[in-house]
Amino acid sequence: MTGCVTVSRCDKERGKYEQTFLLDIPPNATVLDVLNYIYTELDSTLAFPRSCRNGKCGLCTVDVNGKPCLACNSPATEKMVIAPIKGFPVIKDLVTDRSAVIAAVNDITFATTYEKRKKSEAERIIMKENDKDRFIRGSQCIECMSCMSVCPVWRKNIGAFAGPMPFVRLSRLAADPRDTADRRAQAERMGVSLCISCGLCSKL
Repeated sequence: MTGCVTVSRCDKERGKYEQTFLLDIPPNATVLDVLNYIYTELDSTLAFPRSCRNGKCGLCTVDVNGKPCLACNSPATEKMVIAPIKGFPVIKDLVTDRSAVIAAVNDITFATTYEKRKKSEAERIIMKENDKDRFIRGSQCIECMSCMSVCPVWRKNIGAFAGPMPFVRLSRLAADPRDTADRRAQAERMGVSLCISCGLCSKL
């Protein structure tokens, strides 16, 4: 099919602008396939995030027609507007700066002591069923930042509210019986009480 793809671009020389490409989109092509084609065949100055191409790393998240998605496993359509995900500073074109969120996540550390680890090697630690489900769900997060980009509270309270993705990490740690930190108190310090329970982060 013939596609019309508009890409939001941004660089130091021109600032923000849009560029439209007309191209043939093969059947079963993904958004990432289209971006790769534009880069290799039409405009090698286009910058966009990508890595594993298999929906595992979360790096290739972009906005397509106003909604965040993984470019590597989202089907391309004949008319697309591709933009960087919302809420993050743009470095160039579709590449955004995620360092602030990554720093917040890196501050969430395991507090398991060596003695606790040593004991767990000798004794089997049983995880409660509810905690098991929560741990499994939390472990499925690939930190693609889609939930962050749609969160209205995070975008208005950056610094005071950590955002949904760090709280998923925190919940996963809290479900681990080997973890000894007070994750509830940590969540309060990270602004969990500011959440308005809009549910946008869980509807993606």
